[in-house]
Amino acid sequence: MHSQRADCHKVAQTLTSFGKNHQGRHYGFKLHATTNSYGHLCSLWFSGAHFYDAQALPFLVNESIDMLVGDTLYGASVMRKKTHNLFGIKIISPPWPKQNKKVATPFQNFLLSERSRIESVFGILKQQLHIVTSFPRSIRRCFVHYMRTLLGYQVCALMRGK
Repeated sequence: MHSQRADCHKVAQTLTSFGKNHQGRHYGFKLHATTNSYGHLCSLWFSGAHFYDAQALPFLVNESIDMLVGDTLYGASVMRKKTHNLFGIKIISPPWPKQNKKVATPFQNFLLSERSRIESVFGILKQQLHIVTSFPRSIRRCFVHYMRTLLGYQVCALMRGK
């Protein structure tokens, strides 16, 4: 969304913010989520668009997780070390494009190749279940829409029987 139109969107003005990524500036929320290998949602956390992905890790994980596979942003060294010290979790992520390649075991390479399953969850939420919408006119309705969509996805994922 262009910054000129951001003032028109007053529904969740206290919770939303501007963010920037490789696609440009955007305004709104971010949904941070973890899934298991079957595509079931394990944890969720909402933040403003300005929130850096790796900063969400302490809100998404706990001591019951041994290993986490994520995209490049989750491999940030400061948060990777903090998450390991707090929860004992090993984070596996691909290196930054300009970074030297890391040494990885065949199992770690297999896990990295499975990241597309995680991304497909967000694809389903956005394209088939229309989680991104501008229809709700209050914060309550906005989050009711999110919870209804996420619950619908979770029920369908569990019914697949994986």
